[in-house]
Amino acid sequence: MDMKLAGLFLLVAAGFLIGQPVQADTSTMTTVTDAGAGVEKTLSVFDLNMHANNQQNDSQNHTMGGVLTDEALKASIDSSGSTSSLHYLRMPASMPEASVSEWVKVAQQVATADRMKTGRTQEIILTDATVATVQIGSSSIPRVDAVDVSSYQDWMTQADFTKLKRLGVSTVIVKVTEGSSYTNSAAKTQIAYAKAAGLKVDVYDYIRFTSASQAQAEARYTASAMEGLGLSKATLIFADIEENSVPAADLTNYWSALNAAGYRNHGVYTGGGYAESATAIASVGSAKTWYAQYPDTPSASSLWDTSYGAWQFSSSAQIPGGSTSGMVDVSHDYQGLLKGSSTVAAQGPWIADNQYVTVTHTGYPLYSDFNWTVKQPISNVYHKTYHATGQYHHQNGSTYLSLYDNGGRWQGYINVKGVDVSGGQQGVHFADDRYVTFTHSGYPLYSSFAWDVRHSGSSVYQNTYHSTGIYHHFNGATYLSLYNGIGAWMGYVNANAVSVASGQQGLWQAKSGYLMANSSADTIWSSFNFTKGVKTTKGKYLRVNGMYHHANGSVYYSVYDPNTGAWKGYLNAKAGSFQTTAAGPKQPDNRYVTVTHTGYPLYSSWNWAIIHTGSSVYHQTFHSTGIYHHINGGTYLSLYDVNGIWAGWINANAVEVGSGQQGPWFADNRRVKVTHVGYPLYSNWNWSVRHTGSSVYGRTFKSTGKYYHFNGSTYLSLYDNSGAWYGYMNANGVEVVR
Repeated sequence: MDMKLAGLFLLVAAGFLIGQPVQADTSTMTTVTDAGAGVEKTLSVFDLNMHANNQQNDSQNHTMGGVLTDEALKASIDSSGSTSSLHYLRMPASMPEASVSEWVKVAQQVATADRMKTGRTQEIILTDATVATVQIGSSSIPRVDAVDVSSYQDWMTQADFTKLKRLGVSTVIVKVTEGSSYTNSAAKTQIAYAKAAGLKVDVYDYIRFTSASQAQAEARYTASAMEGLGLSKATLIFADIEENSVPAADLTNYWSALNAAGYRNHGVYTGGGYAESATAIASVGSAKTWYAQYPDTPSASSLWDTSYGAWQFSSSAQIPGGSTSGMVDVSHDYQGLLKGSSTVAAQGPWIADNQYVTVTHTGYPLYSDFNWTVKQPISNVYHKTYHATGQYHHQNGSTYLSLYDNGGRWQGYINVKGVDVSGGQQGVHFADDRYVTFTHSGYPLYSSFAWDVRHSGSSVYQNTYHSTGIYHHFNGATYLSLYNGIGAWMGYVNANAVSVASGQQGLWQAKSGYLMANSSADTIWSSFNFTKGVKTTKGKYLRVNGMYHHANGSVYYSVYDPNTGAWKGYLNAKAGSFQTTAAGPKQPDNRYVTVTHTGYPLYSSWNWAIIHTGSSVYHQTFHSTGIYHHINGGTYLSLYDVNGIWAGWINANAVEVGSGQQGPWFADNRRVKVTHVGYPLYSNWNWSVRHTGSSVYGRTFKSTGKYYHFNGSTYLSLYDNSGAWYGYMNANGVEVVR
């Protein structure tokens, strides 16, 4: 079994049964690096035969310069050392580089034909001047503690296994299955030979599953094969996980099914060529990981991957004095991982788990391994919720959980005493006793952690509720369980939606304006204990500076004396009418008024900036478009002149209201003489002419009243000497005679 790693050549110990591609021992495929001189590399018929049908008819077309003919290539094949069960096809060391690919194709055709004719295992061996073999037992290489075998090593005899024992090898790791349909036909013999030689036996399954259900099915298939081979339930079983199509997350399902079958001693074989190796390793821990990585030249003085349980360092090892020159994979054991079924790591076997836990204690860090290397301080994970996918019952008496976050990232191992188990992804319930006010409308209240919306965020915005519980959810957010003022449950809300208040009154919120008390029966409270206060005065104004949305459902204003600025207390918003400015809201008006007092100026703002003095507009008529009832008790009118230009705000006491644009009637008691013919006498304010100016020219009339019209003119109401009314005349048409 070899891990696929970056390198130069593909090496496969051949043993493929023609016509059974699903059952091929593809786990032995590897790419090896430039390793030295005089080395052979082997290609399986299976690896080459994938394209055989297309290539068989193409071989004679390749006759470009420097490439040997097919006849010459066939003649160059060295089959020395072949047996009745094993056929060697060696490429000569003198093979021109340009002919290598064609030689492989020809060798493949020869191997396929021989396999079909004799049934022998086919082993195509490429000679390469850069890849070196190693000799088991050599002092120059790392100590060989274990070899792994599959059907490709069915050439090994009892003598080979006995020789391994004498060379210091302690364990043989036998492939038992691949996927859910292939069983190593040589496994029974290999296990028997290993045990007879005094070697310990571990096993592996070359993983093929691509889903959770397939993972469980594959585990059951492997367990059944192990039972058929008479293997103890304590046998160490490795998941050989190399294919990038295999989802490492589904190892939890694989382990669970093995556990259910009684095989609880698990390990992982993997390496850097597998994209999800970190997740696979985390499922059992570094100490139970058999890691593959090949140095250019394995050396006893340079050990790699020492943080793992064992290291596979070569796939081109030979048994000195063995029955053939065939190769096996060799490994170095750091922590006794490969010592066989009798040795189980101190943490015990990985046991599948599938629960959500919240870190509730600060005294238990997360470890990256069972050598107690702290992966991260407890402050990073305290009150966070994680997914426990596995557990270990350690020899120290404690149980440890393997934790993952919501992004599938492994967090480490933690003592189960450091967590509380939750009923779901929401995490465990923590008691709370705070009052919170909604400050964001974008977060709804949920009726469950299935995210059924109970109340929209906008419907509860600015309200205050009692938080009685906290949940630190697996998704990374914190949720509060909220109740209203009468004890009715409102739902769960993301804590980002609210701000914590100091009491039931909720948060202080900006509110600026004035409140006129509706009655003298409401209380201005000195505190939110609602024990002391003073009564309001009907019609009196209070300045508002802030409000509270209380948990009891009411809104309270923080009120001040508008004149002295002294704080008065808290008043229910329903106790009066609120206005944003001291002048109050504008009320529509559509009257014509005449300024009759000189002591009231026109203001341009409510800061009492004067725009016109009262004397400058005395006896002028304006159009009033709005009324304001100021907190000072005054009523103010918003006035416009005949040109539509705003004149300002004036106290209503300064004017008299007319019945129209003519303004109000003012008493007069003068005799006037008509001195201009251009001014008629009108019978009404619609300017219906009653008498022409020429018809009354030179006559004297009595003026009994006058009007200061909106158009800027003054009009007199005229009677003759007999008391007959003649009409309204512009004052410019007459002269006063007395």
